[in-house]
Amino acid sequence: MLTELKNRGVADVCIAVCDGLKHLPDAITTVWEYTVVQQCIIHLLRNTFRFASRKY
Repeated sequence: MLTELKNRGVADVCIAVCDGLKHLPDAITTVWEYTVVQQCIIHLLRNTFRFASRKY
C-alpha cells in the first residue's frame, strides 16, 4: 500500500504517527527512509501507565 502511494506521487513523508502496529514503522522507513516514525501520543501514554502502580 505504501509503495502504491509513492508510485502515485507522494514523494516524501516527514513524520508518520502509528498506533503500535508491529511492522508498519519498518514498512514506512523502507519506502521513505528519512521518515520519522512516532507512536501515537495517546497509545504511548496508555502503555506507560502499565508500568506505574495503581496507587500512583
